[in-house]
Amino acid sequence: MQQTEIRASKRYKFYNGKIACQLYCFELEEVNFFTREQDPAKNERLAPLINRLKKNIAKADKLARRDGLDAVRIYEHDLPEYSFSVDRYLNHYVIYETQAPKHISDNKVNQHRRELLTVLQHVTQASKSQILLKTRQKQKGTAQYQKQAKTGQRMVIKEQGLQFYVNLTDYLDTGIFLDHRLIRERIRKLVKGKTFLNLFCYTGAVTVYAAAGQASETTSVDMSNTYLNWAKDNLKLNHLAANQHQFVKQDCVKWLTNNKQLYDVIFLDPPSFSNSKSMDKHLDIQADHESLIANTMNSLNRDGVLIFSTNRKGFKLSENLLENFQVQDLGQSTISHDFRAHRPPHHCWEIRHSS
Repeated sequence: MQQTEIRASKRYKFYNGKIACQLYCFELEEVNFFTREQDPAKNERLAPLINRLKKNIAKADKLARRDGLDAVRIYEHDLPEYSFSVDRYLNHYVIYETQAPKHISDNKVNQHRRELLTVLQHVTQASKSQILLKTRQKQKGTAQYQKQAKTGQRMVIKEQGLQFYVNLTDYLDTGIFLDHRLIRERIRKLVKGKTFLNLFCYTGAVTVYAAAGQASETTSVDMSNTYLNWAKDNLKLNHLAANQHQFVKQDCVKWLTNNKQLYDVIFLDPPSFSNSKSMDKHLDIQADHESLIANTMNSLNRDGVLIFSTNRKGFKLSENLLENFQVQDLGQSTISHDFRAHRPPHHCWEIRHSS
């Protein structure tokens, strides 16, 4: 039981119906805890990981000071054997572990996980309670948005002069997508005196940026009351007046069909896949993005701009959209330096009506 760092005193195998189960019994005595090398720096095999983390943290510290960031990515699949991402939120660290390929044994995966945890503690001097481990794997429906815990514990982070509530424990994601940082800033600079629509708004970080950028009014649409209330809290946290900001609990696809208002700036960042019970049908962004974007453009002023983003791996934009609208691939311009070590975390385009 190396993940628990305690040896089991007894083990029992049994079946729950057809499900094979194992019961481990532990005695919390010092003799049963695994002994580990106290100084990872003495392990030559860990030297590349230690050096990479130190180098990345130095770069992240420089970026954080320059842009006023409490949350940055400090490791992004830099070394092949350590297939993890690590985000720092003040003095807390969130590790995202991607599902390993089938040809890599569980023992090897567990070994690499333990080594990363050990090295991260060594380099950052963080306690175990300040490090959280989460697993990213193929999700169905809205599984990535479902609660994993019920602590309700939130902390406040600063980003580019604004503040946001994050929750590091209760969900797979924390309440803010760090890789969208430059997109949010781009929108803040675009919206002064303009109307803004935020579809699939999540916790409203982009809405906060738009409000801070003096948008004349904003509309934020999402199916989750939890996230809409979180978005309202983020506005209050930044002392932004609520009277010109509207929040709508509804399926974005259905809302677009009935909407009659036109907006100057629209942000569209849908999930890669969703089959929520609140939706009339499931959403697959690769298959459905052409119709979704076309419907969204019906809510855009003639001289307005739609910013569309997706983190769907291998995503391809429809050729019909390229023919029917003015499309600009924003590419690397929306990806901050702390996210450039691995494949791009998202794709992003500006889409406008043709002349």
